[in-house]
Amino acid sequence: MDGLSAAASVIAAIQVSSQVFDLCRTYYLEVKDARTDIQRLRDEMTALQDVLTSVADLANAPSSDKLSVLRLLSKPYGPLQDCRAELERLLANLEESREWPFSRQDVGKVITAIERYKAMFGIALTVDQTYVEFSLLQWWSRIRFEQSKQPTCEIIFGDVIQSFLEFA
Repeated sequence: MDGLSAAASVIAAIQVSSQVFDLCRTYYLEVKDARTDIQRLRDEMTALQDVLTSVADLANAPSSDKLSVLRLLSKPYGPLQDCRAELERLLANLEESREWPFSRQDVGKVITAIERYKAMFGIALTVDQTYVEFSLLQWWSRIRFEQSKQPTCEIIFGDVIQSFLEFA
């Protein structure tokens, strides 16, 4: 899956989590005896949106299609699709009920699932960041190797110096 498809999957999950957050706000104002649970769920939605926004930023970055972890997250029946389905079930339950539809245990289960997705997406971001850092380390090692063969200025500034000399 390319970066744009992955970004679209992430954005869809963000939109659903935003709808869940908005409904939680409505319930929070109307239901007095479940405010703690509603607040916990809203806080988790906010945290999930933050992580998903980071994943979306990564998916929208140049060359994001080369990041294997992003492909794994966004594959059919993968974590992004599962997260979105979980959020859509939650949204449907909230939309269908006039009263707060969850017990404290139900909220705990939902929060546990959301925390699992946040952790998974956070690890994916870390893995891809590690890949980028490793690539930079390899690039730097090649420069250092070339540096041992040539004067430093020629390696780093060779083209600039050549252009300057031609201009002068």
